[in-house]
Amino acid sequence: MKQDPFEMSFDERKVDLTLRTFVAIADSDYITARWAYSNAMTFQFFWASAQALEKYLKAYLLINDLSVKESGHDLLDLYERAKKTAPVGSFGKHIQIQNSKAHGVEEWNRRTVRKFLEHVSHFGSPDARYGIWGTHLDGPLLHVLDQLILELRTLIATDNCLKKNLFTLYQEAAWPHQRITNPPSWMIHPEFSLEALYTKQYHVGQNDELRSAFVNRNVAFSPQTAEEGETFEGMIFMGSPFINHLIRFRNPKHFHTKPTATNTRAINKLKHWVLTNIKIDRHLRDIINDPKYKNGPPDT
Repeated sequence: MKQDPFEMSFDERKVDLTLRTFVAIADSDYITARWAYSNAMTFQFFWASAQALEKYLKAYLLINDLSVKESGHDLLDLYERAKKTAPVGSFGKHIQIQNSKAHGVEEWNRRTVRKFLEHVSHFGSPDARYGIWGTHLDGPLLHVLDQLILELRTLIATDNCLKKNLFTLYQEAAWPHQRITNPPSWMIHPEFSLEALYTKQYHVGQNDELRSAFVNRNVAFSPQTAEEGETFEGMIFMGSPFINHLIRFRNPKHFHTKPTATNTRAINKLKHWVLTNIKIDRHLRDIINDPKYKNGPPDT
């Protein structure tokens, strides 16, 4: 890859533009997701994870001459397209978490990557920004994210329209002090954030603390440091505030309280206020308006 952009071919320019506008930003989303997870900030974890995965998937499709113009933010569609494009066996269908004692590892190891993406899409969608569905996070989700992003970065580096290893191309054009000895297969560009953090060749503003957010407990990217540091490995579950206020509270028996007309009137008024003033997705709106919940959830 030519260091001077004026000497790049059309395909090289296309790849370079895609990497800098999708992968470079996705790296920051990924680090943000890991930091949020380690601090039990669940909404931020799901949002940043969805952002990172969308960008990596789109980057892979673009550098293989496939348009993403009409793809929107549908992670499942992007995943299925990427899976069809990738060489057989290079993009896992099933989750394989190694060397982790996090809560729920065995359960998640029986699930598919698509199931994980459904989970991230649900809790990390733009509609979930205000916590309308609550949240559900358990220990191994971070490791699933690590595994999937490692696979995507490896695909981007090795399977592209240039038919060459991208890291090798950029390494050849890099300044001597930027070159990395024995690079792992997931590396794409010696100047990008994950590469800089992994090798401690920090960019301006980066430091050991940020590196820890990337490598600690990262059994995919950095198995040699996977036991270092601490991260959240339990479970967090919080129900939807909308369903609680507009449905569950209609049946106070669940809370060992007798129903009252005052409570019902207040909920009906709140429901009208919500539907008038807050934009919520169609599925939640249908649940709120479903006649079978007019008296709250069933007693059993």
